[in-house]
Amino acid sequence: MNKSGVLIVCALLGLVGIFAFQNCGQMSAPQASPAGEIKQGADRVYEIPLVNVRPTEKSAATESTHVVLDGNFPDGCPAELTTSVESNGTVHRVHAIVTKTGLPNQVCTMALRVFEEKVSLGDLPPGEHTVQFETDEGLKTLTITVN
Repeated sequence: MNKSGVLIVCALLGLVGIFAFQNCGQMSAPQASPAGEIKQGADRVYEIPLVNVRPTEKSAATESTHVVLDGNFPDGCPAELTTSVESNGTVHRVHAIVTKTGLPNQVCTMALRVFEEKVSLGDLPPGEHTVQFETDEGLKTLTITVN
C-alpha cells in the first residue's frame, strides 16, 4: 500500500474512533427497566426489577420478619441500592431503588452485577402475609407465614 492509501485508512479509523467516543455516553445512559417505575431523574434514580424474594427464619420471637432480595444492577456503573417497603395490612410491597453514584454520562460496562439484600418487613403479627415485588415478568407475590 502506498503512502496516500495509508493516510486514507488512518483518517477513516480516526473518524470511526471520534464517532464512537462521542456516542459512548449516550449508549451507556441508564434506562429504567420496563418493569420498574422511574422514581426521579431517569438517569440517576430508578426502580429495578428483582430476580427473587425469599423469606428468612426468625431467630427470636422479638425479631422483625425479613426477606432477602436477589437482583441485578443493570450495568457496571457505580451505584447504591436502597430498599423500601410499603405495607397495607398483610400485604407488603418491596421496592429496590438504584441511585447512580458515578459521574453523569460515565461510560460503564454492560456487565450485570448481582446483589443480595436483607430487608426488614417489621414486627408482623402472626398469620399469613403477602409480599409483592416487581420482576422482569411483572408483579410476583410470595406468601409467608409468621408464627
